[in-house]
Amino acid sequence: MNHILVTGAAGNLGGRVLAALHRRGVPVRALVRHDDRAGALVGSPEVVVGDYDDHHRLTHALSGVHRVFLVSANGPAQVAQECAVIDAAVDAGVSLVVKVSAHGADPEAPVGFWRAHAAVERHLAQSGIRSVVLRPTYLMSNLLGEAPQVRQHGLLPSPPLSAPLAMVDPDDVADVAAHVLLGGTGPDVTQRTLHLTGPEPVTLGAVATLLGEIAGHPVQHLAAPPEQAQAAMRAQGVAEPVVAEILRLFAALDQGAYAATTTTVADILGRAPRDVRDFLHRHAHLFQPAA
Repeated sequence: MNHILVTGAAGNLGGRVLAALHRRGVPVRALVRHDDRAGALVGSPEVVVGDYDDHHRLTHALSGVHRVFLVSANGPAQVAQECAVIDAAVDAGVSLVVKVSAHGADPEAPVGFWRAHAAVERHLAQSGIRSVVLRPTYLMSNLLGEAPQVRQHGLLPSPPLSAPLAMVDPDDVADVAAHVLLGGTGPDVTQRTLHLTGPEPVTLGAVATLLGEIAGHPVQHLAAPPEQAQAAMRAQGVAEPVVAEILRLFAALDQGAYAATTTTVADILGRAPRDVRDFLHRHAHLFQPAA
């Protein structure tokens, strides 16, 4: 029987948690929104197709499950949807929920994404389920979205940002999640918050220099003015409320919100967190021009 449910199993972090559990030989149930994503999941898990708004499918997905990995995309429905999963987990008798939140989550935070995570964290704490909240900083995988700009134009664009980021490898986040899901926090832990960072803060200028080495041509960090960044995101089809929150997020990051490091990844996994150079080299083919 699959006692662990991984939500968002076809996504960036959910897929990595699925892979981390597969490497450990653990059978898993995966929740995906569309059945055309099921065949690409690592390890051929048991798949349930459904979303967080469908109580019937959630109930089915949680049947017999003891532990849940909870992650969802930022957006207007995030709080209601994640709280629906938590409520369904209570009804199903789940014993542990591991939720992905964000470093900076706080009811009074200047960024709406962070306030949303704080609201879900509060609901989770009030649910009575044993829980562990993962608060990663800026995920290194965010850099992959700029691979076409790096390949074609030698640019790493962003909204205004000069402060360093203690960005974290998403595989480290997944390894921590897998460790916790398999009982790594100990039975005495009722609620716990883990702040996850990389080993050192780096600027996007330094990241651009590393990308230049990998791509084989110079790469420059382009910190676009807010109006230009806003127009670029709109052109990519990003919803207006999300555009506004991304700009608020980068304004907070430019104030140093993600500059500090923690030892949490090393403390839990017994090894140093991976650095950005390692991450970029592992994904070098995405940044290099086609031969």
